[in-house]
Amino acid sequence: MSIPAFPTNLNDAIAVFETTTKKELISSSFAGYKQVRAKTTRAIKEFDISLRALNNSELNLFDTFYIANMGVEFTLKDPKVDNTTHTVRFVDDNITYNQIDYGVNALNEVSFKVETI
Repeated sequence: MSIPAFPTNLNDAIAVFETTTKKELISSSFAGYKQVRAKTTRAIKEFDISLRALNNSELNLFDTFYIANMGVEFTLKDPKVDNTTHTVRFVDDNITYNQIDYGVNALNEVSFKVETI
């Protein structure tokens, strides 16, 4: 089974804020000492993504992709670094929709978070 890819025709509308974290586990002892170690061997990247100025057909394409890939991993091309892709998943079920223009040529903005796997 192949990993699905984020729709490439939506890449032109992407704005990204990237955060890199490396979580720690902290254990306390009776004497007040703390033992700290890394929770994972690699850093986890989280991307806050906004798709801006989507027309209705692009919005429907995103909705179809989101519903089909909720809870599974997919590949996302990094818009800041050419030829770099990340295997990611949606962080949570919070997708923010905002209609930024009305009428026949309505435009929409969609915001969501993904994290590397």
